[in-house]
Amino acid sequence: MAALITLVICAVPHLHTTAFTLAFLLLAAMFYPSCRVLAEWQDEDTRKHLKENPKTMSEHYY
Repeated sequence: MAALITLVICAVPHLHTTAFTLAFLLLAAMFYPSCRVLAEWQDEDTRKHLKENPKTMSEHYY
């Protein structure tokens, strides 16, 4: 939803800088771990599994 709003705001010349700020925040949010991943990271067995299989980490994100 936020990405769609950012694209719409980008079409308005006066709000172009606001659109870039929102786009930058969305980009930064992609790399921030979710609550689910942070909760699973607390368990040692799950942490070991995530370290051995990095593809499962992307499954939790997307």
